Parts: sequence; structure tokens; C-alpha cells
Amino acid sequence: MLNKFYIKFILFIVIVFLITIIIDKNKTSELPIIYDNDINYQKTYDNEDEYLIYVADKNNILFPLNIIACSDDNFNINYYQSKIKNELDKSIYMTFSLLTNYSNHLPQETFTFIPKTTKLLSYNINEGVLELNLSNDFFQYNPKYESEILKILTYTFTSITGVNEIKISKLEKHQTTFSRDDFILNMFIEDKVSNDLEKFNIYYITEVDKKLYLVKTTIFDSSSTCKVVKINNLLTNVENIPLKTLITKDDIIKNAFSEQNLTFYQYYLTYFDNNIKDLNINIDIKNINFHITIFN
Repeated sequence: MLNKFYIKFILFIVIVFLITIIIDKNKTSELPIIYDNDINYQKTYDNEDEYLIYVADKNNILFPLNIIACSDDNFNINYYQSKIKNELDKSIYMTFSLLTNYSNHLPQETFTFIPKTTKLLSYNINEGVLELNLSNDFFQYNPKYESEILKILTYTFTSITGVNEIKISKLEKHQTTFSRDDFILNMFIEDKVSNDLEKFNIYYITEVDKKLYLVKTTIFDSSSTCKVVKINNLLTNVENIPLKTLITKDDIIKNAFSEQNLTFYQYYLTYFDNNIKDLNINIDIKNINFHITIFN
């Protein structure tokens, strides 16, 4: 009897030990490209359409999000189905829906600041300018977020081929059209004393609903004799910025960046955007920052 007790006790200890190892391994596993694990993606859908939009996180940091919208052939876009005559119509109206009445399909903790009841009454494209005729609900937006709203609309719709600027009907501003050149996304000034500031495009990470997304920032800092050293320092430090970095100085020294890891994309997108190209690859952020959602 005593021997059986010891055998059972030893087996129990072994099982606990194995469980501990498994849990610990899960804690230290490499970060994959993020899929939405909450969605049963096993079913084959008739349509998988992509819509690139810009959204804000809880700190009002803007970043691109590629929505992969899965649907069957019987899916109709609320409010707009009768207006859709071609693929451009579908792209415009569905994109606007994702910023408004379909924003519940976006990741939690993302914001567009546009009143959800706003409707796109009509649109017109002329010589690269997209004019949006919006319902009066739009003009009830919180003025505190006007800059973010204009940036979100401008960057979202100029992501559509053929659109270079946007115009909002009835918007009472001196400026009538907006392009990407009118804004600087996620600007931070690191050195407020120096008059000799240089612009750096640095990619960081935002955590939204327990998932990680790449964010492009524009940092103005004192110029350095060595641009690479300055960029590497910015990549490994986020002291005054409400974002994260996954890159350490040791990663840069060892060039320890493997593909399919966010540090790889964070590092090389930063290098490319600052015209420091030491790897002949093409990286499209929409293939990294994406969210799968299902429309029934």
C-alpha cells in the first residue's frame, strides 16, 4: 500500500512539473503576426474584401488598419446597398461604414471620433479630389477631436487609388480640400531647446485589445552627425511617447531580426522610411496591421 502511495505521489509531481514547463514555454514564445483568434475562420466565405482605414488608439495615436471583411453573397451594406453600382461605390461606402455605423466591427479600444449615425449622402470624384457629402450628424462631432477626424478621413480615403485629396461639403473652414501633405501624423518633438531639429520617421508599437500594431511616428530631434546612430537610439527608447518598442540595443548589435516577427518590420520600415536601405525587400504595412471580421 505504501509503495503504491509513493508511486502515485511521484507521478503527480512529474505531471505538475510538465505542466509548469508548458506554461512557461507559452509565456516566452515568439510573437507571431496577429490574427484575430476570436473568429472561427475555418468557413469559406464567398467574398473577402480589404479596406484600409486609419483609426486612433486610446492615446489618440493614429495608425493604419487593413480590414479583411468576410461575407456571403447575400450580405448587403446597411443604408448604402441601393447606391452601389460598381466596385468604386462599394469601396467608398463600405470604407465610410467602417468609420461610422460598422465601427463595432473594429478592434475594441480603437476610435474614429466620427458620430456613428453620420451617413454619406453622396460622393463625387473630380481630378483626384473626393468630395464627401455628409449628413448633418457629422457636424455634431466633438471639436476636441477635429484634427484627428480630418486626418482619419484624409489618410483613409487617399488610400483609395485615384484619390489624392478630400473635400467635405458644408465644412466651415478656410481650407476647402485636404491632402496628406497638410498633416503630420503622430508628431513628437524630443528636443525643444535646439533650433536645429531634424525629422525622423520611426515605427513603434501600440497595444490595442491585447494585440500589437505598428505605428508610424514623426519625431523632430536634434540632428546627429550619424543618422543611423540617432535612428537606432530612437528605436530603442520611448521615454516620452505613449507607445512601445520591441527592439533592444542587443537586437541591433546582433542584427537579430527574423521575418514574421514585429521587430523585423519595426526595424526595416523605419530604415526604409529614412532612406537607409540595406535589405532588398518590399514591406507593406497593410499585410501586418490587419483585422479579420465577418459580416452576415
